Amino acid sequence: FIIAAEAGAPVVPVSIRGTRSILRDGHWFPRRGIITVTIGQPIVPEGKGWAAAIRLRNAARMEVLRRCGEPDLAPGVTDERAEM
Repeated sequence: FIIAAEAGAPVVPVSIRGTRSILRDGHWFPRRGIITVTIGQPIVPEGKGWAAAIRLRNAARMEVLRRCGEPDLAPGVTDERAEM
């Protein structure tokens, strides 16, 4: 994200939905199921530097979470303390 922010390059979030039910915890062999890959709209960084990279990361992460339909397993990642 720092490279994208410094270059002013957009990041395209890609969400993969359904893998958790196919590759279940404790099992070595995948089950049959449906996996959906969603390619989101590009997210353009707002500025340069570390803070811009963190904002870009947070925006991409929230977009992926919104589309994947899974619970947020790391809810503190996008809080303001992560920007330090």
